[in-house]
Amino acid sequence: MGKRSEYYRHSAHKKWAALDARRKKRTALNAAPQSQFNIYQSMTAEQLLVSETFRKKRGRTFLRILWPSLFSPRKPLKIGIDADLREDLARRGLADLVEQLTNSLADYCHGIKYLATVAQGEQRFDLDGNPIGPIKTGHKAWAQQMLAAYERQDNLF
Repeated sequence: MGKRSEYYRHSAHKKWAALDARRKKRTALNAAPQSQFNIYQSMTAEQLLVSETFRKKRGRTFLRILWPSLFSPRKPLKIGIDADLREDLARRGLADLVEQLTNSLADYCHGIKYLATVAQGEQRFDLDGNPIGPIKTGHKAWAQQMLAAYERQDNLF
């Protein structure tokens, strides 16, 4: 085996090791007990806004802190729930976090586990975690197409 092929094998190994470490960290965060987030439930809006650790929370963790009944465990969300979540942020006095909400919600809704939930689910849920109606067949089909696309993409590497 030449030097060049050893280099590529080694660099690919590093790439996969880094990806695996990120997956393990993400899995550990998603599996964290809900009690870990209860500290934020007792904070006022002002305390949350100045809390540096809260501001660094991203993705599902951010959403689980503010709306535990909706985002823990994963559930298919109501169409247009982003407007309800923005209203709730404003009501809580956390309107400064709208951009973080938008980014976190986009990450959450385009994730493989969420798409699998939509593809297999029967009901959509509102802000309080209550079922509000069935998932349309077209939405299930779209989620299955996205999952297939993610699977094809994984097979490329």
